[in-house]
Amino acid sequence: MNFFEQQERARKNTVVLIILFILCALCISTAVAYPLCLYFLDGMHLRDSFSPTYVFAHVPLSVLLTLFLCPLAFMTYKSIQKIRELSKGSGEYVIRSLHGRLISRYGAGTKETALLNVAEEIAVAFGIPPPPVYILDADYKINAFAAGFTYDDAVIGVTAGAIEHLTRQELQGVIAHEFSHILNGDMKLNTFAVGILNGILAVELAGENAIKKSLGSNSRGKAGDRLGGVIAGIILYTIGYVGLFFGNLIKAAINRERE
Repeated sequence: MNFFEQQERARKNTVVLIILFILCALCISTAVAYPLCLYFLDGMHLRDSFSPTYVFAHVPLSVLLTLFLCPLAFMTYKSIQKIRELSKGSGEYVIRSLHGRLISRYGAGTKETALLNVAEEIAVAFGIPPPPVYILDADYKINAFAAGFTYDDAVIGVTAGAIEHLTRQELQGVIAHEFSHILNGDMKLNTFAVGILNGILAVELAGENAIKKSLGSNSRGKAGDRLGGVIAGIILYTIGYVGLFFGNLIKAAINRERE
């Protein structure tokens, strides 16, 4: 298999993994809807079985859709909120949060100037303007990354350890690799994945908050109501925790394919 065949295979695998990501969110919404359907049937004195097939079949379609769409809408809202936050912040926001320092030709050292030259050479090879290059002075590990939502707000971050220990030829390979992430839309894909994970995490946090609220010293109401709040919180927390675990596995698989 040559490079281009491998690249095409990676793209197809990425599409499959994104579909799995979305299916994971749908499964979580279904898992949240199931106990709500049980509660509805118990309230109507219609439940004769715990079987999901029985439960979903005996809940009115309008109620079933509402119970399914509510958690899905909640996760979607939290996901979109996170995606907007990350895309609005752009690459410069991300790199500055990591205390990155913009490299400029004025006052730059020999190795920093060499890094800028490498970035400019690769940008010329791609026929695009070079993105801003930042250095993480406090990080002595060998690493580099691209941050941003689009090419216009993309930046490249390089650790002090990479500049110190890599040769010019090795830096060319590292920076070219980061350019490939920018040009292949990997930053957008990663932002999308982080957004979905944030939506799943919101389910876990909602369960955790429900447990704390029910067990808190300021909680009011009957003991049975508080116990119900704790049980509901545990269910939400468990569903969110399991969903987040599998979501992170899918995200890691996506990142591996893109690499």
